[in-house]
Amino acid sequence: MAYVLTLILAFFCIFQPGVIIPGLAAARPFFLVALLALLAWILGPRKGAPPGPRPVTHYFIIGFVAAQSISVLQYFWLPELIEITVEWSKLAIVYFLVASQIDTEKRLRTLWVMIALGVAFVAVQAAWVYHTQPLPHPQMTGGRLSSYGAYSGANDLALLVVCSWPIIFKFMDLARNPFLKLLPAPLLLLLAYVDIRTISRAGLLGMALVIGLSMLRGRSLGKLGRWALIVPALLAMLLVGSQALLTRDDAQDFSGQDESVQLRFRAWEAGIAMLKSSPVWGKGSGRFVEFSDEYGAPIAINAHNTEVKVAAETGLLGLVCYLGILVGAFRSLWRSWRRFGRIKPGGPEQMWAEALGISLIGFVFNTQFSVKAHEWLLYLVVASAVALERLYPRAAAEFAARLEVLTSSGPEAEPAEGPAAEPAAGTKPA
Repeated sequence: MAYVLTLILAFFCIFQPGVIIPGLAAARPFFLVALLALLAWILGPRKGAPPGPRPVTHYFIIGFVAAQSISVLQYFWLPELIEITVEWSKLAIVYFLVASQIDTEKRLRTLWVMIALGVAFVAVQAAWVYHTQPLPHPQMTGGRLSSYGAYSGANDLALLVVCSWPIIFKFMDLARNPFLKLLPAPLLLLLAYVDIRTISRAGLLGMALVIGLSMLRGRSLGKLGRWALIVPALLAMLLVGSQALLTRDDAQDFSGQDESVQLRFRAWEAGIAMLKSSPVWGKGSGRFVEFSDEYGAPIAINAHNTEVKVAAETGLLGLVCYLGILVGAFRSLWRSWRRFGRIKPGGPEQMWAEALGISLIGFVFNTQFSVKAHEWLLYLVVASAVALERLYPRAAAEFAARLEVLTSSGPEAEPAEGPAAEPAAGTKPA
């Protein structure tokens, strides 16, 4: 039951039922499902802890929460402390449940099917607004398309579709049925289209980056198809995106000389000045805009860079912990990719390590130009990376058992019955 509720909770992270269906807001559907999932986990049967130390990502997340809390406690700013507690309670529950409940590759795949459904709804709703609603619509500020709730900003929507694209693309490699291989294609095209309509330069470049990396690692395309599609896809993305960029008043090219980029530079300078003024604890979580004009920005402005915002608001302690979350996730994915490559080369676990890694690369790239330290998709990816690494001891034990059966049977012996005697897909007996 805890696993099923975890799947629903992951879907709600993106779909946000209380926002899209206001009548449900009073029932607090997200908190209700989160509470039920947590209770189901507490009351459910316990599994043995996986071998090895706790993932280092756990400690960096705890440190990041502590850094944010200390940064506001130094001013005795209790309302912001309450806000941090509520925000991190939601993130921590989702992260913990995903990391603990996803203990097979099949469960990992089902989790991301649910997340992909939420992403699909957000993308379809955004495209519907673009083609049916008048320009003054709240989701089309200045002609730039956004969506709702957590993705009510154009850069937020661009980040969502960029980070989702490589994972949805990987379903084409994971599927064996020809129909299922083609099933993600319409959604991939829709995500690219929505990204173009956000008119986000970081979104356009980020989408080109993840499309290129995904196609380079795509198995279903074959080597010839891979190279035959990658160049036209990137050219189409950049050329069409460049034409859309001409419709923006504050940013009409990639030169970096326009008002939008110059304001970002001034915001980054203000963030560095804040860090210098309070290098350990920062100026307080959530207070960047409040202090930005005081520290050199021409107007009160957002940081437009997640690392700059984290450093300015929570000091070096927060910055180290935030970067530790990202580095820890990359490390887990790299270890999983190498380990599964030895026992199941080309297997689904290795493909998941690639997809999650490319998604995380897209996140890091895009957040150099936007602020999203509390993005749901980030912690879903990080939790999945932790869960994927924890799959290895069981897979290694199964591989060793099969190998022992094959080596002890001899070349002329009858193969043992049962699943233990069947070599894993993609493995080669010693």
